[in-house]
Amino acid sequence: VLVVTVRALKAHSGLYRLAAGKALPDEMLVEKPEDVRAGAANLLKHIEIVRTFGMEPVVAINVFPTDHESELEEIEAIAREAEVRVARSLGVVRGGEGCRELADAVMDACEASASGSPARPIYADEDSLRTKIEKVAAMYGAAGVEYAPAAQKRLAEYEEAGFGSLKVVVAKTPMSLSADPTLKGAPTGWTLPVREVRLAA
Repeated sequence: VLVVTVRALKAHSGLYRLAAGKALPDEMLVEKPEDVRAGAANLLKHIEIVRTFGMEPVVAINVFPTDHESELEEIEAIAREAEVRVARSLGVVRGGEGCRELADAVMDACEASASGSPARPIYADEDSLRTKIEKVAAMYGAAGVEYAPAAQKRLAEYEEAGFGSLKVVVAKTPMSLSADPTLKGAPTGWTLPVREVRLAA
């Protein structure tokens, strides 16, 4: 399930100045379906990422009382154009009953994929830790990865100690598909800086 909101797509339009810890600008609450459409690249990239794993997503529109019908319809249109299931989730305003449409869409998706092929990873267990990180970064649109000397040293130590077959988890800003919170939409060509690595074993 890919959760999307009107506000998130408007934020990814790049048309608003946003700052962490500060209230959203009042103009983001004004009815502007064209701003939702302008931020669609971010949702479409997330759909592409899910499909990279061999799965079909369900787009869940998390509906808030301040949302406008035209903007919700714009998200539904974007999802339909991408040929993915889409459903509104009204849990915020109606509780569990407001999630019934989404639950039905998820059940339909599960039934449709039950006979399909299993999810596929983007890297092999035997890939080096650096290769795994680089494949994850490329999936998000990065052109490359830049390792701090301490991170390079740790990765080599982990592989030497026999942990090279482990999975990798990349933590970065939630404000962008990139490592730069100011880059909105679906940026490409950026470099992922790896400053630190930690072992969980």
